[in-house]
Amino acid sequence: IGIFFPGLVFIILAGALASQGYFSMYILFPVVVVSTVVGNGVGYEIGIKYIQYFRTHPRLWKHIEYAVHFFRDHGKKSLFLGQFIGLVRHALPLAAGILGMSRSAFHRINILAILLWATVYLAIGYGFGSYVVLNASKFVLWLQQVGGSLIFGIVIVIVLLRWLKERQHARKCTQEFPSI
Repeated sequence: IGIFFPGLVFIILAGALASQGYFSMYILFPVVVVSTVVGNGVGYEIGIKYIQYFRTHPRLWKHIEYAVHFFRDHGKKSLFLGQFIGLVRHALPLAAGILGMSRSAFHRINILAILLWATVYLAIGYGFGSYVVLNASKFVLWLQQVGGSLIFGIVIVIVLLRWLKERQHARKCTQEFPSI
């Protein structure tokens, strides 16, 4: 799930805004923990249910192969350590499901890792918001004005890159298999 919605930036930003009084840490912390536990749990279940699908689709497999190798190399501790490593964080629940880790072990380790992860990154955001003298209302206004445009621009770039890649693939297929 985190592949499509990278929450780390939003968690740090939420921590910074909490330091300015816009959010309560008593509400923010459980929301972050529960949403991350649910997201990782969904990834784990997808890994269990669609193991064959991933293995028979090389384009998907290449995106999670690194996490599978990381999990094989480090075992259960990879879930804990991987929560702090951006390259594998989002794919490790899939890898745990694909490799058949038990649900109880997955959820036990996952919850412990997320409790520490949420504490660390909310604290970073809170410290950032407290240290940097932000005029939060101006920052939020700027974020509303620039953030929407930035997100829209990123989406356009991703769509264009995807389209160009598909077009290049179609040309390659056409060259390899010309019509008769």
